[in-house]
Amino acid sequence: AIIDSNLVWTNGSNITITIDTLDSPSGSVSYYTDGSKSDFNPNGLIQQPAQVSFTPLSDGNMAAVWAVDIWKDLGDGTWSSTSTVNSDYDIFYRVFNPIDGTFVTDEIRVTDTTESDYIESVTATDSGGFIINYNKINNKYINKCINK
Repeated sequence: AIIDSNLVWTNGSNITITIDTLDSPSGSVSYYTDGSKSDFNPNGLIQQPAQVSFTPLSDGNMAAVWAVDIWKDLGDGTWSSTSTVNSDYDIFYRVFNPIDGTFVTDEIRVTDTTESDYIESVTATDSGGFIINYNKINNKYINKCINK
């Protein structure tokens, strides 16, 4: 579940995990008919995590994987995630122990581009790791294998 821009997982009894995700501000850039534009104007809100997956791992841990649409200054007066540039989702993960509620990893950023990364699937491996498949191009996925 997503509560107050954080990911929340519960085992249904006494363990609740809250992952305080990267706080990425929401806002806008205004483009005018004369070709000029405003700077990024934060609106005081935080971008919500999307494409959320909680995947049980073979070693008993759990992988939380999500994407966040992040505004990035492109350095030339333009911003990603605007109406003239497609959204700019980056992918993150964090591994936790669902039995005692401890975190195994910090929040890890998998992608950091100006392309929009869409999670297709998350698959556990036999070694306790997992594979994040994203951005299907020409019927093939880009993937990131996370090993222990």
